[in-house]
Amino acid sequence: MRSLKISFLRQYLLIKLILKLVGFLSLLMVLGCSESEEINCVSEESEAQIVQLQAEITSLKSELADRQAAVKTLEKATQLVLIKGDVVIARNKHKRFSFDLPAGATQVRFYGSFKADQKIEVLLRDEANYLKWRQNSRSGRSVWRAIPGVSGDADTSRLKTGNTYYLIFYFAPACKLLACPKQAIISADFSLNYQAP
Repeated sequence: MRSLKISFLRQYLLIKLILKLVGFLSLLMVLGCSESEEINCVSEESEAQIVQLQAEITSLKSELADRQAAVKTLEKATQLVLIKGDVVIARNKHKRFSFDLPAGATQVRFYGSFKADQKIEVLLRDEANYLKWRQNSRSGRSVWRAIPGVSGDADTSRLKTGNTYYLIFYFAPACKLLACPKQAIISADFSLNYQAP
């Protein structure tokens, strides 16, 4: 889809430039100039029009360069959908979704939201802190955390590049075993945006 937009943009600017040149050649023909005589037979009025056309051509070239730079920036932009849909978690279990954030990435943003039918905890941790959490759910640090609840929103740019991260959904209800629900159903939508190095 992006390559189609780039191709369309290039064709549009090229057609615009060709139309300007055709207009210039038509002007010379109206004045009765052949290509070999065009310099000698151009009037003062047409010289002004030529200067205007040259300025427009320069402007078009500048616009094309700006668009090409914008296209290169777009090509480096990455959106990674970590999860979009439902997750079912058994009691006292967790599910994780991992992703790598390349070294040197910029404009990093992790964002999203969740809704659940039971109170759950949702965390975002780097690999070292995820391993600590696996050993003891109270140890280590989270980049982002939603305290146990039935909904939550995330929006943070505090991720360090060159790391592997884990988005963790954890269901550990505080209730007597017989009265506890066996699972939690979560609807989640989390993504990561960044500029590639």
